[in-house]
Amino acid sequence: MTLLVLVGLKGSGKTHVGAVLEARLGVCFIRVEPIFLALRNQVEAFTEVERQVGRALTEARVVAIESTGIATEHLRTLQQRYQPVRLIRVDASAETCMRRFKARDASGHVPIREE
Repeated sequence: MTLLVLVGLKGSGKTHVGAVLEARLGVCFIRVEPIFLALRNQVEAFTEVERQVGRALTEARVVAIESTGIATEHLRTLQQRYQPVRLIRVDASAETCMRRFKARDASGHVPIREE
């Protein structure tokens, strides 16, 4: 069993890459943003992501999740529970990311903080 963590800026194409992995290679792809939007609490949301990853890995050899940024402690938790965990960087120019971000329906995505 392998866990792939797709990491990149908002709008870089993580969801697209995950969907392609699922459609073409049979990788189980779990979208993380809807979980965080539904629960609105990072600890509860990450616990739910872990639960879904664990369940998916009992049924699939490879599972992928998308993450704009994954907290160090959450990544360590995943690495302790599942071996191997592979980080895959999804990259696009800042201009491309911003164009995609502005063009999409914001209701299905975690908002950018202004801090």
